[in-house]
Amino acid sequence: MLTWLDEYTAHTGRNLRMALANRVSGITDNTSDYQIVREMTDGAADRLFASAELGIPCDETYEAAAALWPFFRRPDELKGAGPYACAIGADLVALFENAAASPEVVRTADQLLKERISAYIDIADKAIRLGPMLHVKAILVTRIPRDDEPEPSEGWAPSDTDRLRIFVKLGPVGRVALGTVKWTAGYGPVCCDEFAASFLGELADVNWDPDDLTPKVESLIWLALAYSVVAVPRDRERLRAGADTMRCRMDRSARRGWKRFTLFQVERLKAPANKFGRTEGGEPDGWELTRRISVSGHFKMQPYGPRSEHRKVIFVSTHYRGPVDGAPLHRISALKAPPNQLA
Repeated sequence: MLTWLDEYTAHTGRNLRMALANRVSGITDNTSDYQIVREMTDGAADRLFASAELGIPCDETYEAAAALWPFFRRPDELKGAGPYACAIGADLVALFENAAASPEVVRTADQLLKERISAYIDIADKAIRLGPMLHVKAILVTRIPRDDEPEPSEGWAPSDTDRLRIFVKLGPVGRVALGTVKWTAGYGPVCCDEFAASFLGELADVNWDPDDLTPKVESLIWLALAYSVVAVPRDRERLRAGADTMRCRMDRSARRGWKRFTLFQVERLKAPANKFGRTEGGEPDGWELTRRISVSGHFKMQPYGPRSEHRKVIFVSTHYRGPVDGAPLHRISALKAPPNQLA
């Protein structure tokens, strides 16, 4: 199965090969797409780091390319744990759609990001639409220090003061998603590059607002990453991967079946058989209430097992809690018009 990373690698490598062959030593017509994009992300990361170190402005396109850098590194080239990558289908997206994440779900996802630093979520075609012909194909999340980038010798490590930079990759259905929408979780406005602005202006719903995307995507990130931590083995599957050198050695006929493979370490997360318990309605339980209140649908980490030492993600449907004949928590009072003082 090809991921957006594979599609982006093939597209970018093909377009850059001739230009780089004339300007960069070691890049030839036979250099693979993977190696070209690997070099590109390495250069983008170096330039982004240098600009932060020297306090000079840097083209924002370098930040999006630098976010891909960990996924093109070998395990021995990374200090500590590598990045995390998963693929989710339309079934999981539908279950997570328009649902809130509890604080424990967010903490579970944040802990994964502290351990892995970067995360990549591959989205199935047409699972997240922004219009009839526009869809989201991938989401990248990276940790960034709250203050300026540290010196190389400081050995930056994730901390509780970090912020999360989110990159959403979108594009027209049937084409490579090259548009980037980015923001910092909980801070700052939404920024669109020229590709995203063009796509959104031409193909998105006319009533669509980029700021409406942030809470939905952030909830999807927390839910997908938290589920990746607690998903049982039968609900996760490692995509068939192969090294770039294998593809280079294949003849043309053998490459026709290469679409069944990915160049990256990605696991597919499947929807559990019980759909997280997400059904219409819900039964009030837990607290004994004297008033009747409405509880919005949300996901939470449900304890289970001996001494409740394990966790799983479940959905709590929108429901009312409290006695059926109880008064609502918020009363509605009719306002009477004041007496006419002139009468």
